[in-house]
Amino acid sequence: MIDAVNHLSNLDDRFQLDLSRLVILRHSAGGHLALWLASRMNKVHTDDLGKSLVVPIQSVISLVGVERIRELSYRSDTYLYYLRSG
Repeated sequence: MIDAVNHLSNLDDRFQLDLSRLVILRHSAGGHLALWLASRMNKVHTDDLGKSLVVPIQSVISLVGVERIRELSYRSDTYLYYLRSG
């Protein structure tokens, strides 16, 4: 996901993007990724591959994303089955 966001800087001139107003919005399993990306927003963090976020993100919106997957796993094995197979 970091690569996808960083790639926007390559498209900036071609499509006249205003990257100063970038908002990430994802749904369901993508909502989990949006929350993960938010953890990299105002910090110099890298992902497991050592990649850092170079495009500034103003906000991240997670629609129906689960923010505490570990806690949920203790309560609902059925939900996790759907997360893995979805």
